[in-house]
Amino acid sequence: MKVENDEIIDLVFVRAKTAILNKGLNNLNMDELAKECKLAKATLYKIIGSKADLVSKIALYFYDNTFAKFYNYYLESPSFEKLVAESMLSLEELSVGKLRILVNEIYVEYPFIKVRIEEYLTTLEERFYLLFKRFQDEGKIIADINIKLLIEIIRETLQTSIYSQDSDKIIKEKINIFNTLIIRGLQK
Repeated sequence: MKVENDEIIDLVFVRAKTAILNKGLNNLNMDELAKECKLAKATLYKIIGSKADLVSKIALYFYDNTFAKFYNYYLESPSFEKLVAESMLSLEELSVGKLRILVNEIYVEYPFIKVRIEEYLTTLEERFYLLFKRFQDEGKIIADINIKLLIEIIRETLQTSIYSQDSDKIIKEKINIFNTLIIRGLQK
């Protein structure tokens, strides 16, 4: 069996992610994970590196499906006009509840992962800044908006949603409203 086999890597990732979501991080048992994936424990570690590496990959996955979806909604729009015209359906896929697991368990157990997530978000935000600066330079959005502060407000709003006791449904509604206000507020 090749260690590089993508199907096996995907299986390990999905099983580990499911275990964390269903049982919590503290109950992610590497022996059980190896058995579930029909792997020797040594092979499992060859595939994932370490438990911390696996958890880090899962954390990035969760962020990719929340914060990144929000930013990528903007980053993938070919123009500001298209962004304004499109619906907010992509934001319906946000899953803030999964991020609560990160904050409550993963960051406590593996604080270095928070640093990796911060680096990841900073990269997204730099791309976001360049896009909105271009829109501003092209005269498509109002000139007197401080884009760096806008990004800070967006990040704080998204992070606040993680700590909220609201359901994912309510959080999605709030983020949709927030996003609509951003788009309307930036229009010339």
